[in-house]
Amino acid sequence: MKDTGVVIIGRNEGERLRRCIASIRGAVEHLVYVDSGSTDGSAAWARDQGVAVVELDMSTPFTAGRARNAGLEHLRRTLPGIEFVQCVDGDCELLDAWLEAAVRAMRDNPKLGVVCGRLHEKDPNRSIFNRLSQMEWDAPAIGPVPYSGGIFMVRAAVFEAVRGFDPTLRAGEEPELGARIRAAGFHIVRLDVPMAVHDSAMTRVQQYWQRQVRTAWGAMDLRWRFGIGTHRRELASARFWTIGWLLLVAGCPLVGVAVTGRPAAWVAAALAALCLPLQMLRVALRLKRHGESWPNATGGGFLIMAAKWPQMLGQLRYAMAVMRGKAPVRASGDGRVVGGER
Repeated sequence: MKDTGVVIIGRNEGERLRRCIASIRGAVEHLVYVDSGSTDGSAAWARDQGVAVVELDMSTPFTAGRARNAGLEHLRRTLPGIEFVQCVDGDCELLDAWLEAAVRAMRDNPKLGVVCGRLHEKDPNRSIFNRLSQMEWDAPAIGPVPYSGGIFMVRAAVFEAVRGFDPTLRAGEEPELGARIRAAGFHIVRLDVPMAVHDSAMTRVQQYWQRQVRTAWGAMDLRWRFGIGTHRRELASARFWTIGWLLLVAGCPLVGVAVTGRPAAWVAAALAALCLPLQMLRVALRLKRHGESWPNATGGGFLIMAAKWPQMLGQLRYAMAVMRGKAPVRASGDGRVVGGER
């Protein structure tokens, strides 16, 4: 595929990067790896394998959008005629049939700006967190979508026309890019084709917690700066099942004592407290109906509801950043800062 290139981004991916590059070798001629400050020798190893390497200046805050921009800029600079670019994270392996299917779809429909496919978790039974990742990959619809995930193929000319990712977004960069691509008159489509194997390697609560905080921060950023409400329901749900639930449990005794007397007040508080475990059970039953085993369904129900707390924390941190005037600013495509700090 002489007119197709691949951009890999990563940091300290180790063996996962080796598998990623091995999955692409032989399929395309043009491959660039963008390294964001690895300390495990990833950049040197990739260079030894004959892969073009771009090492980001880490004095500037890292974002995935900034890394992908750097990779596409390198391809466009060294190969001006490149037509399609596949972006992939270093913790993924592209599947054999994907690149051909993606290019074929792009050629068949000149109005396609981005295509993506189905993701699969490498080892979904290694931990309940990996299993939740597989549930997430199974959820998206097939056909036209408002945005892709971080693994996608883009028409290089379209990417350049919309000036790429906003490099200031710490998370949620794909919905923002998708909005501009669709505004430019192009479509984003998820094909019913296996695209890549993803290796979450998520085995610790801390990893899951940090991911939820980052996701909520990104959703707030999209909403605050760009008016994109792709995760509006999730943000509202986190607020309801944390602050709202606590207010309900605490408020029931006060209202009950005032209206019906002390015994009824504590019964009302107990019933309010039960709402959260009952919601966990409801989510577990839904997962069971979708084919999960009881252990995975119950574990998933618990973690999905427990995730509301780090999601709420992410929202609070973003709100505090806004109040302190430290909310991120938006950079225009030509590098100018628009609007200043809020």
